[in-house]
Amino acid sequence: MIRPAKHIPMPERWGKKIRHFALWLSDIAARSGRIPPVVVAYPDLPSRRTTLHKVCRANRWELTNVPRKNPLVTIRFEDATVKAEPMPAAVVGRVWNAACTDISKATLDKYHADIFGYGVCLDPTSHVGPLLEKSNENAAHDGVERQGPWLNVLPDKVYQRIIDNRDESGRVLDLRLVFVCGLTPVTYLKYKSEANRYSNETTAAALAATEDLFSTVELNHITLLMNRLGVDAAELDILRDRSSGQIFVVDVNPTPWGPPAGLNAQDTQRAIADVAAAFDEALRANQPSK
Repeated sequence: MIRPAKHIPMPERWGKKIRHFALWLSDIAARSGRIPPVVVAYPDLPSRRTTLHKVCRANRWELTNVPRKNPLVTIRFEDATVKAEPMPAAVVGRVWNAACTDISKATLDKYHADIFGYGVCLDPTSHVGPLLEKSNENAAHDGVERQGPWLNVLPDKVYQRIIDNRDESGRVLDLRLVFVCGLTPVTYLKYKSEANRYSNETTAAALAATEDLFSTVELNHITLLMNRLGVDAAELDILRDRSSGQIFVVDVNPTPWGPPAGLNAQDTQRAIADVAAAFDEALRANQPSK
């Protein structure tokens, strides 16, 4: 059983419930009559375009937003930058992202500076030269370049240095790393045009092995950063500065859609399989005590 959002039209709600029931029966058949394990998302029901939905389908796990007695895990799934409501007291057992209550850019950069020894945010009123103004909210994709010193400081914005994240061929490159309890199964290469570098529009995408892109020290720092933010599972937007070689984690998304547009069908299937395997490994390695 699932609980679709009330704002969805009734026919669509019933369609979702019927489809969920059909998949549940299919999973029972595939498991030789055994009831499939269940993952509970709270409070939102993930859409079919989310990474979590695809992971559950790949592992033949039921995914619901209705509380269950013995789920594999309950995952806080809430598309909000700051989560004001705590997890319900009735939620017991293993919970992922329970402590992930603030993924604003200001909070992220504060912890980033503590752990990496440097950050991306700056004081726009004293900075001389180009800088980036963007929303403190997550996934706004509204970056605008300004010229500092910039005195028209807005309280809902953050001000950052501009990272030169072009690759060797001059293409703008964002790194999208998948993080699951310290595991980093895949990283997506997301190429963007210069005109749309601050948007979510990509011109191409590719799949890469995480260890080919990041050092062991960088991955350890990323894990420490996610621990500080209360993140168990999320996808991270990371920029590598071309001149200094430093990495900057600029966004954390615990409710991602993926894999990204532009990835070919073969790499899409491989990425989902690798991420699904990481979820399974993380859950097996951290079995709750009896």
